[in-house]
Amino acid sequence: MTEEQMIVRLRNVGIGYRKIAAILDIPRDKVRNYCKSVNLDGYAKRRL
Repeated sequence: MTEEQMIVRLRNVGIGYRKIAAILDIPRDKVRNYCKSVNLDGYAKRRL
């Protein structure tokens, strides 16, 4: 699974940028910028 796929999966279960960054050991801004590019930005919430 790619880094981007992991970001999407974690974001869809409601995990925030900082925690995703810590799990994947990447910068928070990289997570935030990617989420903004695929419309997953804003407050973390569970998505179905």
